[in-house]
Amino acid sequence: MVAGSGPQRPQSASDRPRPETAAHLSKNAELTRKLWLQGWAAAARWHRFQTQGLEHLLTGQPSLIVGYHGRPLAWDLCMLTVEVHRRLGYLPHGVVHAGLGAGPMANVLRDLGFVTGEGPELEAAVQRGEHILVAPGGTREGCRSQAERYKVDWGQRHGYLKLAWRHRLPIVPVAATGVDDAYWGLNHGDRWGRRLHLPSSCHFG
Repeated sequence: MVAGSGPQRPQSASDRPRPETAAHLSKNAELTRKLWLQGWAAAARWHRFQTQGLEHLLTGQPSLIVGYHGRPLAWDLCMLTVEVHRRLGYLPHGVVHAGLGAGPMANVLRDLGFVTGEGPELEAAVQRGEHILVAPGGTREGCRSQAERYKVDWGQRHGYLKLAWRHRLPIVPVAATGVDDAYWGLNHGDRWGRRLHLPSSCHFG
């Protein structure tokens, strides 16, 4: 309605939008994190997930966790977030493509602590002393043929180095055994995606 075009009727209670209070949002975030932690904790038990060298993440200083992207999803990195949460009380902040930060999954990702590479949330997490998590390989590593197992393939993706330099973060490399035996690939999904002009894979770097 254009201002001054006539009297406006007062809004009724049903007309006014219901504000989402901070308490309501925190409840949603709490439920999302609870489901994430329970789900991946169950997966960790099923796969008998174990960590070695975790002391590198328990120094009290933020770091950039740079992980190998197992196939087809980074199961090991998801299970690692559960262990970090158990030890430090928070989920490390996974870096996602900026497009996901504004997409239909934005609220869920935000509740789980995911950040975009250039967003203010990343800077805030570093200032709080919390770890950042990236998987530069993305689908390039996660959706390959069976002949290319356990080979780091980050191509020319150097964004994680720029990120570490910009925020003065030490890099903690992470990889797992067994992750590439959970999925049999018959072709290179990333290459086919580019040929078919599918949305770009969500990686940083």
